[in-house]
Amino acid sequence: MATLELRSVSKAFKTGKVLDGVSLAAKDGEIICIFGPSGAGKTVLLRLVAGVEQTDEGAIFLGGRDVTDTAPETRGVGMAFQNFALFPHMIAHEFQISQQEPDARAADLLEIYAPLFATLIGKEQVLLPHCVTVTGANDVNLFRNPEGNYVAPVTSRTRFLSRRVAASETAIVSLRVPDFADLKWAHIYSADAPPCRGTVTNANGESKIEIRHHGTASMVVVGKGTEPSLNDNDSARLGQLRDRLFGIPGPATTSPVGRPAGVDLRQASVRIEGTQVGQWGLVGVLINGKPAGAISSAFGTFPLSSAVGTIPPTVTLTVPDEGMWFVPQHIDLVAPGAEGKQYRIAQGTPDDAARAGNFIGDIELHLQWCAPEEVK
Repeated sequence: MATLELRSVSKAFKTGKVLDGVSLAAKDGEIICIFGPSGAGKTVLLRLVAGVEQTDEGAIFLGGRDVTDTAPETRGVGMAFQNFALFPHMIAHEFQISQQEPDARAADLLEIYAPLFATLIGKEQVLLPHCVTVTGANDVNLFRNPEGNYVAPVTSRTRFLSRRVAASETAIVSLRVPDFADLKWAHIYSADAPPCRGTVTNANGESKIEIRHHGTASMVVVGKGTEPSLNDNDSARLGQLRDRLFGIPGPATTSPVGRPAGVDLRQASVRIEGTQVGQWGLVGVLINGKPAGAISSAFGTFPLSSAVGTIPPTVTLTVPDEGMWFVPQHIDLVAPGAEGKQYRIAQGTPDDAARAGNFIGDIELHLQWCAPEEVK
């Protein structure tokens, strides 16, 4: 009998099915390699085996025992992430953490993340089964630095879609380590806000640390004894850098241009252009809340299923389980006019106000009417 067996396992997220009837068996001592492109579901499959994600269909057996619905801590399964799950989709100039060559644009955009890596200098990964978990659509791992403090990098799997959306969540990091009862303080270093203190609660064999305003990335430092001073030396500089790189969003405004005439709004489509930096993958697209397809590169065109009404459509961008970063640059509503020419009649850009969607990390962009302009 196989030590590990998956029987017709399926898993779906909002953008579609990631795993569809996957079956495999691994005998004791056997090494299994799973290959696939970004977004194919490799990480999802591992998370299902470890128990940190739940299957939609199928069953998982360990040593002949059905563990499909059992808690992660009872399975005895360890999971080590590629590149330590530490911003694997980011390649910075100074802190190169990938075998790939640095991407100049990615490195420029990610300059603000460099101070976070300083907390991990000289660190060692904590290799205890299920020693750290985090709530929400986030990835986390656990390290220990030379001072003996625990360091947990927490990254959102979805918020890299946009850098200036006022979207954050309260995330809870749980540490299941032998000395949990001695942990007294926590410092949160964020890529999106000034550093702050976290709340530490010790009970039931674990320490829980609350991150009240987790955005794209947070570095959680947890320690014992006397709490050191919070290091906010970089706060002012990082704030200025965020404003320079991403701009300061203004309040939402009503478009001065009304619904255009002279174009066929029954054949309109949405064109999306953006930049994928670091690891590429699928970006799901919803128009007025309905799935319209996905972007697999940097461009995509999505016909509308019905005529445009008096208000331009709302475009929602979302990603699956795999961590990635897509920066939208232009989102246009295009419709045919006279002589078969195509015209831009509504648009949205990263400078426009965006909002969080119905799910954690979804980014909603509300297009605004504009004066018709011919496009190729």
